Amino acid sequence: MMLSTTLAHADTFATNLYATLAKRPGNLFFSPASVRLALSMTYAGARGETAAQMKKTLELPAGSAAHEAFAAQLGRWNTLANPVDDNAQRAADPSMQKYYEDELARRSIVLSVVNRLWLQRGKHLVADYTQLVRRDYHAGVEQLDFAASEPSRAIINKWVSDATHGKIKTLISPGVLDADTKLVLTNAIYFKASWTSQFQAAHTKQGPFTTSDRPVQVPLMQQVGHFSIADLPTAQVLELPYGDGDLVMDVVLPKKSLADVEPHLASLPSWLGALKPARVDVTLPRWKTTSALELGGPLQGLGMKDAFHYPAADFSGIDGSRDLYISAVVHQAVVEVDEQGTEAAAATAVAMRAGGRPPSDEPVVFRADHPFVYVIRDAKTNAVLFMGRLSNPL
Repeated sequence: MMLSTTLAHADTFATNLYATLAKRPGNLFFSPASVRLALSMTYAGARGETAAQMKKTLELPAGSAAHEAFAAQLGRWNTLANPVDDNAQRAADPSMQKYYEDELARRSIVLSVVNRLWLQRGKHLVADYTQLVRRDYHAGVEQLDFAASEPSRAIINKWVSDATHGKIKTLISPGVLDADTKLVLTNAIYFKASWTSQFQAAHTKQGPFTTSDRPVQVPLMQQVGHFSIADLPTAQVLELPYGDGDLVMDVVLPKKSLADVEPHLASLPSWLGALKPARVDVTLPRWKTTSALELGGPLQGLGMKDAFHYPAADFSGIDGSRDLYISAVVHQAVVEVDEQGTEAAAATAVAMRAGGRPPSDEPVVFRADHPFVYVIRDAKTNAVLFMGRLSNPL
C-alpha cells in the first residue's frame, strides 16, 4: 500500500514539469524520477515554508512517508534488475541450457539507480539527515574541497559517467561549482532493456516522418503483434512492454498535432486506463535524443521559490544552519531506441551554496510517422522513469 499510494502523484509531477519544459521547440527527453529523487533528498532537510513549497511542487506526501516510499521503489527496481532465474533448476538437459540462458537474457532489465552526496571538506551534516539519506536513498557521503572547483567537478562527473555507463560524461559544466558550494546531491539512472516483442531489422525501411517543418527520411521499424492500445478522440496510445512487462514504454501518438495532446497530459492516467489488448500493426522510428537542462527556473515556476533564495531558504535539517540554498539544478538525459529495445540514462545534480485477444484478425494500424510523446514507466507503480517528445528522429 505504501508504494502505490505515496507514489500516486509521481505522474503529476512528471506531466507538470513536462508542460514547463515543452515550451521550447524540438526534441525533449528527461527523467522525472531522477529529478524527483535528487530533490527529495534535498527536501529531507527542508523546513518551514521551504519544505511546504517543495512538497507541493514534487507532489510528495507529508513527513517520512515520501522517503519510505522512495526506499520501497528503489528496492523494487533493484529486484527487477536482479531477477531470480526460475529455469536454473530445470536445465538438467545440457541441450536446453543455452535456451534458458538466452531467454533470461531477453527478459533481463538493466536498471541502476544510485545516489550520492558530495560535502565540503570540514563541514558536518545533521546526524538524523545523514542516517535518512543512507537508509532510504542508499546515498553515501563523500567529502570534497569545492575551493578547488575543477578537480571536484571532475570527480563528480566521473562518478556520473561510470553510473550511466559513459552515456553522460559532463553533467556539471564549468562555473556551476565554486568556493561557496557546500553540498552537491546527485542521482544517476541507467536503463537498458529488450522489447518483449522485438522488431526485426529486416523489416526496417526508410520512410517519411513528418516534422513541423517538412517530411524527413528516417528508418521506420515495423511489426505486427499483440499489444495494449487505446483509441482516444485526439490520439492513439500504444503500450510496448520490456522483458516480462514490469516496465513499459507508452507512445502517445496525436491524430493531428502535438497541440491536441500536450496540454492534456494530466489525463495520462485515464488514457492508460483505456488500454485494451489488440492485434496491432506497429510502425515506429529508430531515434536517439539527448537533452541538457537547467531546471532552476522551471522548478521555481512550479512553485518551489524559497529553496533558491537566501535567506528565505530553510534547509536547517541538513546542517543545522539557515545558510544553505539551492544554487543550481542541472539535468541531462539520453535515450536510444532501436529494433532490440531501449537504452536510456539520466543524471541530476542539486548544488547548494551557503548564503486480451481482439475481435478479429485485422490489425489496428499504429503508424508513428509524425511527432509524438512517450513515457517509460513502472507498470506496477506508474512511477515515470523517463518522459519525452520526439519532434524529429534526425
